[in-house]
Amino acid sequence: MNIFELPSDLHNSIKNSPWYFTDSEDWSEVFKDAPEQSFKKNQIVFCQEETLSFVYLVKEGRVRTSISDDKGQEKTVLIYSEGTIIGGESAVIRSPYLVTAITNNDCRLARIPYERFIQKIEESHRLSIKMSHYLAEMFMRVTYQLKEISFLNSDERVIAHLLKLADRFGRQTEGGVKISIPFTHQEMADLIAVSRVSVSRIMSMLSKEGILERKNGFFYIKDKEALLKIYMSSE
Repeated sequence: MNIFELPSDLHNSIKNSPWYFTDSEDWSEVFKDAPEQSFKKNQIVFCQEETLSFVYLVKEGRVRTSISDDKGQEKTVLIYSEGTIIGGESAVIRSPYLVTAITNNDCRLARIPYERFIQKIEESHRLSIKMSHYLAEMFMRVTYQLKEISFLNSDERVIAHLLKLADRFGRQTEGGVKISIPFTHQEMADLIAVSRVSVSRIMSMLSKEGILERKNGFFYIKDKEALLKIYMSSE
């Protein structure tokens, strides 16, 4: 939305935010008449390395994907919201699910067998191109996320993430720039690989300085120039 004049590194990564949205109509012909299933918050949709069965379309809510190792360490990969598909990359290579998918809140998902999904993609040149774009976009999002985790400290990651959320979902109001998607400290912590305590500490500091305010479940950036200045001074 170009709420901010962002530094070039942040500007280049805005479209590759790990919060993934798209228009559900993009996949409507693939999921036409597909059965829908409701999931409660924190319910597992499928697990990493589980046998591939379905590809899902998020109709309502948010779904978090993550990877884990044998020691139980976990890292959030992406958060999928309305209009996005989950499991498409596994379907393309006919492999077990590459990630675990778990709901962040109450969700409604449509699903089709992966074989049917692939059949529809292969029968349509337009959908094949669309799927190629989808896979490339996933790769870019994960690459930018890895870059930020590797080269920014925890304070920089939180502030950079706030700036990206504001640019992607921000709306100018009398009270400042409203980030129109509600999110928790834990969701941000999972995405940027810092502790929830660290996120809360930085958000509290920004609130005390009059830069950030939370009202009715939404965050407002009240002083965007000050937030950008903090980010730039930390580089």
